[in-house]
Amino acid sequence: MVTGECVVFGLHGVCRLIGINKDEADGSENYVLQPIGDPRSHLFVPVGSETALQKIKPVLSESKVMELMDLV
Repeated sequence: MVTGECVVFGLHGVCRLIGINKDEADGSENYVLQPIGDPRSHLFVPVGSETALQKIKPVLSESKVMELMDLV
């Protein structure tokens, strides 16, 4: 993932990756996601957690959305 990239994160919906935070206490790293619908909120997703990372999906492109709509 790249800073500024938008992703879909679980039930939180579309979020923007605003950076990676390193916890000074234990050295762990977290992706910092900002929900598009709630810009005052921040979600911290452990970089090394496969369970959490499986909830992160790419945002579909406009052409892919149109292609899917044609199937309905």
